[in-house]
Amino acid sequence: MNVEVENFLSSSQPPLVHLTRRLVEIGCYSEQDLFAIASLDKEKRYQSLKALMTGVSEMDILFFEHRLDIVFSYAKGRESR
Repeated sequence: MNVEVENFLSSSQPPLVHLTRRLVEIGCYSEQDLFAIASLDKEKRYQSLKALMTGVSEMDILFFEHRLDIVFSYAKGRESR
């Protein structure tokens, strides 16, 4: 498994470690990949995750998106300056 992605998911409440394999399968391998996902327009991000992460519950996608927003909101603000 991928340590960066797994660490990110394990720090979520509730922990989302069970999504690690699915994220790696769709090409998410690093914190940079997670940041890129977080940087997408919210509607585009949700629709893309829903389409790419077949078999994952909508609740897990919502929790994942929430974690992306929490972790990367500061970084996104700095990048836009």
